[in-house]
Amino acid sequence: MKTNKFISVILIFLLLFSLTLVSCSSKKSGSSFSPPSNGAGRIAEESTADETESTEKHPDNGKVICVDPGHGFRDAGSGAEGHELGPDTNEADVNLDVAKLLRDELVRLGYKVIMTHEGEITPEISKYVSDESYQTYYFDPEERVDFINSKNPDYSISLHCNMYDDPIVRGTKLYVFDQSIYTETPSENVKASMSIAESLKHVFPDAKEPTIDTQSLALVRDIACSGVLIEMGFISSPEDAADLINPEWQKKFAQGVAQGIDDYFFPSGSDASATAGPADEPQN
Repeated sequence: MKTNKFISVILIFLLLFSLTLVSCSSKKSGSSFSPPSNGAGRIAEESTADETESTEKHPDNGKVICVDPGHGFRDAGSGAEGHELGPDTNEADVNLDVAKLLRDELVRLGYKVIMTHEGEITPEISKYVSDESYQTYYFDPEERVDFINSKNPDYSISLHCNMYDDPIVRGTKLYVFDQSIYTETPSENVKASMSIAESLKHVFPDAKEPTIDTQSLALVRDIACSGVLIEMGFISSPEDAADLINPEWQKKFAQGVAQGIDDYFFPSGSDASATAGPADEPQN
C-alpha cells in the first residue's frame, strides 16, 4: 500500500515537471503570441511625423514648379534705400524668405520644386552668369530665364516686392505676359494666375484684392512654360512693409500661393476669379 502511494506521488511530480517544461518552451519560442498588425499595442517602425505626412497625405503628383526669389546677391532689389522694411532688411531678403516657405508648402503638397537660387552662389548657377553680369548684379533676369528653361518646369513663379512714390499705394499684384487676360477666354497661363489670386483672397479676406496685369518682364515673357511674377506688396507702404517682414504673414502668403497653384493643377470644381486691370509699373 505504501509502495503504491509512493509511486503515485512520483508520477504526479513527473507530470507537473513536464507541464512546467512545456510552458517555458512555449514562452521562449513566442509561438503563442503575435503582435497586432495595427492599432493599440503595435510597436511602430522608426519614422518621423514629417515623413508620414508627406508620404501618406501628399504623394508625388508629377508636377515641377520653379521658384525664383527675385534679386539677391549684389542686387538688394527695389528701393535699396528709402523703403519701409527697416535698416537691416531689403527686398531681396523678403523675396528669399517667402520663396523658401513657398518651396516647403509646394513640396508638402507633392510638387517637385526647383529654386533658381537660395542666396548662395553655386557651381550650377555660375554656369549661367556672364562676365558682365558677374561684375554688376550677378545672375540677372535673362540668365535666370535660361536656368528656368533648362529645367523644363510645369510652372514658374518669381517673387518680388513693389515700390511706388506714394506710400498710400499698396496690395499684391500678379504679372503675366499674356493679353488674353482682357478677353472672355483667358489662356491657361492666365487661369493659373487667377487661381493664385483667388486663393490669396481667401487667405487675406480683409486685404485689398490682388490684381492681375500683363507686363513685358523677362521672367514671364521669355520663359518656355507658363508663369507669373508676383509683387507681394509695396515696401514703400508702411502697412505692406510691416506685413512683408512678419513671419506669420509670410507663411500665410506662401500657403495661399501654393494652394492657388494646387487648385489650378488639381481643381476641385470651383472657378477661380480675380480682379484684372491696369496696375502701376513694377520696379524690378
